[in-house]
Amino acid sequence: MDGDQLKSQYKTGVRNFQGLELPGINLAWVELRDVDLRGADLSHAKLSGADLSGSNLSQQTNLAFADLSRASLRNTNLKGTRLEGANLEDASLEGAVYDETTQFPRGFKPRGGIPSGSLAQANDQSINDQTNQSLNSELLSAEPSPRDEEPEALDQKEQAAVETAALYEDLAQYSAQTLPKPLPDRSRLVNPDQSTSLVDEGDRANGGGASTSQLASPAVSDWQITHPPDWMLAAVPQTDLFSNSSGQGKASHVPAGIKGWNWGAFLLPHFWFMSNQVWGGILLWLLSLVPGWNAVAVLVYAIAFGKKGNEWAWRARPWDSQAAFKKHQQIWAIAGFVVWGLIIALAIFFFQR
Repeated sequence: MDGDQLKSQYKTGVRNFQGLELPGINLAWVELRDVDLRGADLSHAKLSGADLSGSNLSQQTNLAFADLSRASLRNTNLKGTRLEGANLEDASLEGAVYDETTQFPRGFKPRGGIPSGSLAQANDQSINDQTNQSLNSELLSAEPSPRDEEPEALDQKEQAAVETAALYEDLAQYSAQTLPKPLPDRSRLVNPDQSTSLVDEGDRANGGGASTSQLASPAVSDWQITHPPDWMLAAVPQTDLFSNSSGQGKASHVPAGIKGWNWGAFLLPHFWFMSNQVWGGILLWLLSLVPGWNAVAVLVYAIAFGKKGNEWAWRARPWDSQAAFKKHQQIWAIAGFVVWGLIIALAIFFFQR
């Protein structure tokens, strides 16, 4: 699936895109509201200005080093989302839910999002500790009001009660002005068959809402270090931290979607290894010249390439994406069936003559 197909399906009402693998895709200023992208791979994607509000980006959705500047992430589920190295400049996180498993870019602190889980409990405890400490310090530093004559013991207790009540009233007004307000209930569905909200309403109730959507950015972030202004993805090192680590030999991580039988390598082993740079196939040509080894060498190499060809090709040379790799192997498979179909047809034709 490419970007045009994704936008076309979205327009037809499809909202479930779980496990989608489109690293490096260009979806700038695209509307993808209320979609389910759990477990999707959108690393290095261009999502500047995109509207992802109300979407579910939890369960290790990979947005590492993606350009999310000016994107709308309002009311999204960011639990466990990978955002390391992402560009979140001017992105809106109002009402978004995150937790301690959310991997934000180094140096960025979410403003406008809502923490949940143990992170929210820790924040609540911190607020309570600060409130109690402030109240105690004000009580200790409060000076008694001047009086014309020496107060009696009963008058002192009454005065202390009045001052304490005034402090509590001031504290309540301060909390009402500064602490987040709860968001109104809302229900956003992934598709008509689902009846649960993408963002847990209970998490909103725990953390409340927020009025700001700014991110506190350091002077130099890891996004600025990694990406030049003209978006040169070639400058970004591909490591096994992300899904596309092709072309690194044994250090390459082979995704589960790459593994499997390769018909092109099985049917055309003499030529398949050249375009895929699996140079071990050179030995096949050498063995083919040895009398008595031709048939055996072809059979062994065909089976080996069919079974392990995808993994060897992924490690042997860099590929733009998993989709590009699969398309390349599909072309070889079609060519193999066409060639062998012609060979069989010609053999039948000459045998019947």
